[in-house]
Amino acid sequence: MEHKKAKLTFGDMVQYSSGAIGYQATFSLMSVYLMSFFTDVFGITAIAVSGIMFTSKIVDAVTDPMMGMIADHTRTRFGRYRPWLIFGSPLLAIVVFLLFYTPDCSPIMKVVYAYILYSAYSVASTIVNMPFHTLASVITRDPQQRMVVVSWKNGMCQVGNFLVTTFAIPIVISLGDGERGWAGLGAVVGIFAMFTFWVSAHGTKKYDIVEEKQKKQKVHISTEMKAVLKNKPLLLLMGSFGSIMIGTTVFSSINVYYFKYVLNRVDLLPVAMTLQSIGAIIAILSMPFFTKRVDKKVLYRTGCFCSMILAFIIMLKPTMPVVGILGIIAVFGFTSNVVQAIAWTMIMDCIDYAEYKFRLKANGLVLSSFTFMNKCGSALGVFFGSFVLGLVGFVANQAQTQSTLNTIVLLSFGLPAAIYLISVILMHFYGLTNTKCAQMKEELDNK
Repeated sequence: MEHKKAKLTFGDMVQYSSGAIGYQATFSLMSVYLMSFFTDVFGITAIAVSGIMFTSKIVDAVTDPMMGMIADHTRTRFGRYRPWLIFGSPLLAIVVFLLFYTPDCSPIMKVVYAYILYSAYSVASTIVNMPFHTLASVITRDPQQRMVVVSWKNGMCQVGNFLVTTFAIPIVISLGDGERGWAGLGAVVGIFAMFTFWVSAHGTKKYDIVEEKQKKQKVHISTEMKAVLKNKPLLLLMGSFGSIMIGTTVFSSINVYYFKYVLNRVDLLPVAMTLQSIGAIIAILSMPFFTKRVDKKVLYRTGCFCSMILAFIIMLKPTMPVVGILGIIAVFGFTSNVVQAIAWTMIMDCIDYAEYKFRLKANGLVLSSFTFMNKCGSALGVFFGSFVLGLVGFVANQAQTQSTLNTIVLLSFGLPAAIYLISVILMHFYGLTNTKCAQMKEELDNK
């Protein structure tokens, strides 16, 4: 039975998308709290953190495309992509715990430990997350069903983000605060993520099927790389969304410092993150309505433009009344997640384009290239933020100089505003409109 002939049920869709809770929970834990954990609890400098983030991307440069091709050519009784969720998620859980565990060792050995564990996290997350995202292209090819699947997946991502940003600090405090509390949080999030990936693997069992005739296929790397290197829509989307991930990660990681040192209201951080998550959920729930009426490219660029304006407003008035800041962050949660939700459906179009243009079914390779750029953007965001803070003399848990406070504001809001403007320009050249995608689907279905 081929996946495109299997009827996608509501229950299976919910089970598949539940894996996004675990995916986003680990991602949010890293992007929001890892930098401040390393500097304020673990006890290493911001400059050292920037080096750790940079080194991990060297690992990703090798493992992400490799994992994409390995998953595409995996042939087991569990399917092509599901085995990586089933057997890889326990490894991810262990690594997440160890990353937030503080060993009793010298400052130099702590830096070495952090380098090794974060690189291990990069590999473990690739092993699990890339096959998980690829399954969205396997369970259905119908454009509207894909939009619903991706909307559910993105909605579950917001659940994961909400759980971490809202309950992370209370969990740390309840488990003893300090080093012990953060290690406990790592264990809780790791085990929780493992469970959600197992649920996702169960829900996609009847779609991830390996047919007998597929088992003799050979790997031709040079041929399959055309699906990425000559895929213009994919390259534009990677450049645009990868840049956005830099701005988004800087916004998320530096926001901790913005509320703590600029506003002196660290208690507002969970409130702001909750409002941002609510805005994101509203955006995701609205996607099926919007995509029926507006071209995806237009929606993407509009979301980028509005996000740019909102970030720019706070940059100009960073100490405006709290109600105004929280309101803008909530709306930013809506507009920025319109962009993210659309991007994950556009990558499915780029997968179809590779098959349409080059007659290559390289789902994992195309998607791993996209996720690699996202991870690069995320790591570069933390690298850039921590590196710049180190340059301007940031010292944890002390009153900051005015130049440091100004830098925190520019990083939190000025950089994201500039990056969203760049993304608007890049996506002007993206050619996969809704009309073009419908034409591709018709030709592929008739092939």
